[in-house]
Amino acid sequence: MLAIKRSIPAMCSWLILTFVILSRQSAGAVGVVTTPWSPVAVSGFGDGGLVLTDFDPDWVRAGALAQQADGKLIVAGYMYSGSDSRFLLARYTPTGVVDTTFGENGAVVSDFGQQSNFTAVHVQSDGKIVAGGKLWLDFAIIRYNEDGSLDTSFNDTGLATISFGRNGYGTDFFIQPDGKIMAAGTLQEDYFVPGDLALMRLNPDGSLDTTFQGTGMLTIDLGGSELSAALTRQEDGTFILAATADQDFAVLRFNEDGSLDSTFNNTGIVVTDFGGPDAARDLEVQTDGKIVVAGNYLYSHYAMQRLNTDGSPDTSFDNDGQLVDSDTDGPLMGITLQPDGKIVVAAEGLYDFRLARYLSDGSLDTDFGGNGRVTTDFGGYDTPVDLVLQSDGKFVVAGYSLQTKLALARYLENGSLDFVTSQLFLPMVLHY
Repeated sequence: MLAIKRSIPAMCSWLILTFVILSRQSAGAVGVVTTPWSPVAVSGFGDGGLVLTDFDPDWVRAGALAQQADGKLIVAGYMYSGSDSRFLLARYTPTGVVDTTFGENGAVVSDFGQQSNFTAVHVQSDGKIVAGGKLWLDFAIIRYNEDGSLDTSFNDTGLATISFGRNGYGTDFFIQPDGKIMAAGTLQEDYFVPGDLALMRLNPDGSLDTTFQGTGMLTIDLGGSELSAALTRQEDGTFILAATADQDFAVLRFNEDGSLDSTFNNTGIVVTDFGGPDAARDLEVQTDGKIVVAGNYLYSHYAMQRLNTDGSPDTSFDNDGQLVDSDTDGPLMGITLQPDGKIVVAAEGLYDFRLARYLSDGSLDTDFGGNGRVTTDFGGYDTPVDLVLQSDGKFVVAGYSLQTKLALARYLENGSLDFVTSQLFLPMVLHY
């Protein structure tokens, strides 16, 4: 007799079958023999690969996405209620379920009494969560414990604000191996007009690191109107800032002390004109040290460039190191790099998430979505803001939908949404 016991807990990520084989010895025969088997993984994310978290009637905006070592996902942004915006974090399990062990029912809203928003988020090696952005007219960095509570060992309150004496807002930051935080942002001439670039470095306790430029702060004026975009650190300790300078791409490389790196294009700065109003948006560094900068040309056309480590154009990328993709219908919002050098782009496209993938030479990868492009509709006005690549080759895109919902989607390596799939293998039973 063969009896099968199925155990399928709710929301379980593994389907486990237990086979109980009963046999009875008879003359000249001994029971049954079964072939070995192993449990079969059940993969999937949210509902059909999509997750929507409704904060109605409050408005929400996602600003950035980070992944913890355990696979949990953190979305940072802001919640707008009445006339005030407040810092917002939300955390999800690896399968896209709201993590109720975090904050209050999976979300943390930090209200410091003034307009505020997050534009970047990272997770420290000890599991603490660091998010940065703007608090009224100043730069803001907040550190949280793993459970979402404010980390009061960081500047006594969990919040550090940095003022340059005029309106400023943070755009990106990274955490150094020694725990110091290097942040970048924009200083505005008035509330709506960008002016100069700003850098600041904090100690692990939230105080300004005065070994950086004497004050912990640095202003960069390229002679026109500048807008900070993205910041990343290289293995040798130098760091790269992608920005927009007078409607052109600008890439700056700095030494650890904040001085411009003269081995990078002799001046430490590369400015690239794609032929129209251009705006840098994101930045990634390949494993070979080459630099990929992405943004927009004429607002809704994707623009990308790849630079060699010395700042010269990498002519193996679309022949001249520059790429403009005009088969688009909305601005590029972020990029990530796969280990094989492919570039995945997340963009807005006629109120939907729009993704594209390019080969390392800049051509569209037709193995992705059949033609190199994928469109995802959450049923509303959908805007992606950030994406992360997971260790299994899947990637998650975060954004918002219909003003009141956070939106996440997870994709397989070929661009299809990560649906729940399973496969059942029964053992072979031999009688003798």
